[in-house]
Amino acid sequence: ASNMHSSLTNIVPIILLVFAACETAVGLALLISISNTYGLDHIHNLSLLQC
Repeated sequence: ASNMHSSLTNIVPIILLVFAACETAVGLALLISISNTYGLDHIHNLSLLQC
């Protein structure tokens, strides 16, 4: 059981990294598709609104 626990603690950070990478990829893909649809000026306005 202790061996299983140590392998789990090694795997969890990797899983978190994979989720973060996937989230970043999805976010970038959405940003690119929005920029292709509306143009870069629209995204510039959105980033100004967030600040």
